[in-house]
Amino acid sequence: MRLIFTIILSLSLIACGGGDEENNNDILVKDNTKETDINNPQLRYTIARTTKISPGEQCSAGGVEINSGVDENNNKRLDDTEILETQVVCHGTSGYNSLVDINDEPIGENCAAGGKSISTGLDANQNNILDSSEIKETTYVCNGLSGASGTTDGAAGYNSLVDISDELDGENCVNGGKKISTGMDADRNDILDPSEINNTSYVCNGLDGNSDGTSGYNSLVDITDEPAGSNCAAGGKSISTGLDANQNSILDSSEIEKSSYVCNGQSGASSESGYNSLVDISDELVGTNCANGGKKITTGMDTNRNDTLDPSEIDNTSYVCNGADGNGGTTGSGYNSLVDIADEPAGSNCEAGGKSISTGLDANQNSILDSSEIEKSSYVCNGQSGASSESGYNSLVDISDELVGTNCANGGKKITTGMDINRNDTLDPSEIDNTSYVCNGADGNGGTTGSGYSSLVDIADESAGSNCTNGGKQISTGLDSNNNGTLDSSEVTNISYVCNGLDGVTSSAGVSCAITEGPNGEKILSCSDGTLIPVEGGVVYQSSTVNDISGGKQIVDSWNTSGGRNRYSFRNNHYQIEVLSGGELVFEIDSNASDYFYLVNSLDIVVTEVSNNRMSVNLSSGVYTLIAATYNPYEQANYVLNIYGDINVLGKVDPSVSKSAKEN
Repeated sequence: MRLIFTIILSLSLIACGGGDEENNNDILVKDNTKETDINNPQLRYTIARTTKISPGEQCSAGGVEINSGVDENNNKRLDDTEILETQVVCHGTSGYNSLVDINDEPIGENCAAGGKSISTGLDANQNNILDSSEIKETTYVCNGLSGASGTTDGAAGYNSLVDISDELDGENCVNGGKKISTGMDADRNDILDPSEINNTSYVCNGLDGNSDGTSGYNSLVDITDEPAGSNCAAGGKSISTGLDANQNSILDSSEIEKSSYVCNGQSGASSESGYNSLVDISDELVGTNCANGGKKITTGMDTNRNDTLDPSEIDNTSYVCNGADGNGGTTGSGYNSLVDIADEPAGSNCEAGGKSISTGLDANQNSILDSSEIEKSSYVCNGQSGASSESGYNSLVDISDELVGTNCANGGKKITTGMDINRNDTLDPSEIDNTSYVCNGADGNGGTTGSGYSSLVDIADESAGSNCTNGGKQISTGLDSNNNGTLDSSEVTNISYVCNGLDGVTSSAGVSCAITEGPNGEKILSCSDGTLIPVEGGVVYQSSTVNDISGGKQIVDSWNTSGGRNRYSFRNNHYQIEVLSGGELVFEIDSNASDYFYLVNSLDIVVTEVSNNRMSVNLSSGVYTLIAATYNPYEQANYVLNIYGDINVLGKVDPSVSKSAKEN
């Protein structure tokens, strides 16, 4: 009589210290020769139970206690009275990983009915393999002897189910990971219900590297068909995992650290065969699901029996993400950051047309920013034609280094764009319409010194001609293949143009202006089109509606095309308020836009900024500037702004004459 045994055991369970709430796990060895119903009381199980050992006198670095025995009361748990052997495996204190190797044990003096040999030790040569010279102890989990043969055929076999879910940082996984639950679909609803779970294990994310550690290897998963045999009586899938030590993106046989099996249900007498369980693994790009990219794993039952996991058959989707870079590792061969600049037709993004600037990492290393690699797109728009005989404003682009920080984890470039309103050929802070970042790629896992080239951007004047009717800027981009820090002509991969605005139509009469004196003796430039600009001292307040409300003031106003998160933008609305007595002030705005507040004191220092429709702040008496902005630029909306506190609203001011704008 041939015995078939299934061991539900995962090396990652021991490596991560996973288990149930008491860090215990029962590993069952079951005789499937005649019976297929896991609830049959005639079956007996050999069970091994693992328990996590905290660092202490028994194991200075912690470890695992392995208990084994026979499940005499058939409750699928190894009770203390059923323990036949106990083994303690301590984690190494010298920084070596502890390894466990499980192999088939033939029938013989160690196991009368065969079973499994469990060898343990420390990976002294750090090759991720438990070599014979590293084995410290070997124990055996033996199969139970065959029970009496059943008198009738069994019912249709249950399908095996696997459920993978996220595991948060905690006792089971210090850096989080995945929780893997397995069991039989006893109620045949294709869902692994809590009552059907026979085993729970954890695949934990790796810890950050030490200060002198090298970058980690990528983890690989390989799924192949498993023929009917000792591992799966009715066939199924073999799931092999390990680290890509030779970095060839293939899980070689020497790199396999663990193999487990998802077996098909066995056919019952006079009934239809159980459905096959399918697993599909595909690449997951860097994004919300995986910050560093990884793998997307979908599972389900092949209900139409076409050996393909169709979208309608997917029961569960989970992600195995690449680990973050280790601290202090050697430089990896990170992907190059690419910039693609293309023409943007006139439309919702640019009223007068312009350029779209797309950025991302060259994941497939073909030196082209493919559509699937684009992480962000921003726009540099052409200036609209000016009125009253005046030429359109020139568009300016400024590129500067961005240090390592919140905007770019590995540093990069800061790109600011806008119109030269004051025509001084400099992109002043008040003229910036858009700010974006081109960030360097993160170090790759397991790399030696990286060979990725730096991306360069060169901006030069473009004369009036076929490329730009009124002249403008030529933007050239490419990779610094000779590493000389200069974008040579042979390295240019893309050329685009940001053009100056067209001349405005000629008006019948120009605008006349004259210097006048204000009510307090200040000098004011007064123009025939109604423009008032202070020349010496004083502030000119623009028109706005201010109402008295209970406990404060109310401002009724609107954004024509808002300036976004830029406190210097003239498209945002600036109000001067006077706090009469210190205390708490509450600002509430009602609009259908993405509200954003700035509050600036008389020294032009931002007191607070809030991305919300409500702001509360304690202020001392004095004059402040409140800036009603939006999170996104170019929004149009009416709004009602209520300010609660002991204040006066002095009026709405032009940001171009504020303290900060004049100093910049």
